[in-house]
Amino acid sequence: MDSSLAKSDWQQLFVTHYGGSEDYFGYAAFDQNRAVGFMGLIFSERLIRGKPEKICNMSTWIVKKEYRKEGVGLSILSEVVSLANNYTITGLNPGNKAVLSAYKSFGYKELDTISKILLPVPTLSLLFNKCSIELNPDIVRRCLNDKDLKFYHDHLKFRCLHFVIKTKDNYCYFIAKKTKRKNMPLAEIHYISNFDVFFEFMPQIRFLVCLRLGILGLLMDERFLMGHNIKYSINCSVRRIFLSNTLGRNDITDNLYTELLILPVF
Repeated sequence: MDSSLAKSDWQQLFVTHYGGSEDYFGYAAFDQNRAVGFMGLIFSERLIRGKPEKICNMSTWIVKKEYRKEGVGLSILSEVVSLANNYTITGLNPGNKAVLSAYKSFGYKELDTISKILLPVPTLSLLFNKCSIELNPDIVRRCLNDKDLKFYHDHLKFRCLHFVIKTKDNYCYFIAKKTKRKNMPLAEIHYISNFDVFFEFMPQIRFLVCLRLGILGLLMDERFLMGHNIKYSINCSVRRIFLSNTLGRNDITDNLYTELLILPVF
């Protein structure tokens, strides 16, 4: 649990941000009237491969130290796992290797083990491939289709950065958030609306965004790279997991509606 967060930050986990039908925010364990364990849950509904999918993002699995050998944590996790009949469950910050092993014993699979820091190295392509990158909210909103506009409004209250890449015939909208890895100031990308446009203009994006934000690179989960071999990048270890009866790893192509965007950390 991150002690740097204020009470008001943690309270964001107990608010219905996305208008779902669920009327609870996680599972807790009690010893008489005393809370001894908790796991937060963030619910959303997404259209994936043309079908509605219910998503449940796990957040903040906490058990008091004196109860950790009594099965309290696993009893909470078993309740969450029971949701897998109706939800795809994700864990984007599952903890250390011991905790990860507990998840895997319940059938969770790896979503990602590597993220990449894309370095803003200037190349000749900056001179030839032309695009504009917009951060102005009014311009960004005017460019978005209905699907992307919903993502924009759903994440507007959080500390996100909203960009649009405009080309002659198309656009790409992406959502990022400032973070740090290896003591480097970065922007982590959590959503990309058009991967073809994004990778066509990758050199411009990473150079111009880093220049505009005063950061040293862009951070992306490996699955977002869609098999592209990106030059001038640094590997970082990351732990992302999921449990699903309907979706595979390649179907989960963003980190929207999760604690990574709601909480002002990571």
